Amino acid sequence: MRNWLTGILLLLYVSTYAQTDVNMVLTHEFNGEPFYYGQNLTNIDGKVVSLSRVQYYLSGFELTHDGGNQTSLSDVYVLASGNISNYPLVNINVNSIENISFALGVDSVANHGNTTNWPSSHPLSLQSPSMDWAWPSGYFFFVINGLVDSDGDNIADTEFQLNGVGDHLLHPV
Repeated sequence: MRNWLTGILLLLYVSTYAQTDVNMVLTHEFNGEPFYYGQNLTNIDGKVVSLSRVQYYLSGFELTHDGGNQTSLSDVYVLASGNISNYPLVNINVNSIENISFALGVDSVANHGNTTNWPSSHPLSLQSPSMDWAWPSGYFFFVINGLVDSDGDNIADTEFQLNGVGDHLLHPV
């Protein structure tokens, strides 16, 4: 009888404290079509562009789960790239996730921190290519690099870089 009761208690313990890997899957698209680096895209000005780098930070994650419970994932940051879809977030005790909210960019406190304060495997550590200004202005919230057609011949031929930096760009999603 004691072994049977111990078995039931062990089963309850395992099911009560079972952890779940929470992963975010991002689908990168341009004008509703799957995105990939190097493809010729027509932008809103009718010019051909070819993107070679799309990276952006996500932060401030909050999960709504298991009938309305909310869990904030403090210190969870994602450095997303246009060619990567799967991002592990956390391993926690949840059964079902109803909603996820987050922000595009880096919260103000972390944004004005120092990249060397983070372990090399952390998204906010030094990156190559760089994702920060290397001074107190903070991180690039997003970076978009590529080529754009400069002369109307439908060939992307001139380099451009778009780097978004500043606390005012933090945007909830």
